[in-house]
Amino acid sequence: MGELGKVLRGEPTEASQAGGLKSMGEAAGSAGMELIRSAGGNVSSGGGGGGGTAAISATGVRGRVVAEARRHLGKRYVWGKKGPDSFDCSGLVQYVYGRAASKSVPAPSQTQCLQGRSVSEANAQPGDLVCYGRPAWHIGIYLGGGQLLHAANPTKGVVVESVAWNGSRYYRDVLGGGTAEV
Repeated sequence: MGELGKVLRGEPTEASQAGGLKSMGEAAGSAGMELIRSAGGNVSSGGGGGGGTAAISATGVRGRVVAEARRHLGKRYVWGKKGPDSFDCSGLVQYVYGRAASKSVPAPSQTQCLQGRSVSEANAQPGDLVCYGRPAWHIGIYLGGGQLLHAANPTKGVVVESVAWNGSRYYRDVLGGGTAEV
C-alpha cells in the first residue's frame, strides 16, 4: 500500500515531509480515495476504541461539516495556523465550521469548547466538537462511529483517529439538533 498506507495510518509521507499535501488524493490517488469513500470516508491511524472504518451518514449542515473536514486530511499541522494549507487543532475547527456551516467558532480550543451545548458521548452526532481537557487543550470534529478528525500534531498532521486517542473527552453541539446532556 506504500504512501497510501502511511496516509491511512496517519504516518508522515514523503510528500507531507516535503511541505505537505494539497489533498489526500495526491498521496492516495483515485483508487485510494475510492477505498476511503467505500469505507464511509473514515481513515483510522489506530488508537483503541471506536472501531475502524464504520460507515457514517451525515446529512444537511452536519454532512457539509464532515465533508469539508475530510477535504483537509493529510494537511500539515502548524501551531497557530488557521488554514487553508496548514492548521492547528482550533484553526481546523474554525476554518471548517466557517466554510461549511457559516458558523463562527473562534479559536483557541478553550473558547471553542465553551460553544454550543454539552452532549453525552452516546448522543454525539457527526459534526459535534470533541474536546480534551478542562480548560480544553485540544479539539477535533466528531465523525461518528467513535472517530475524530483533527489536526493532531506536527508529526501526524490532519488525520482521523479513535476518539479514545488520548483519554478523557467531552462533546459540544454547536450545530443544533443534538440531544442536550442532563
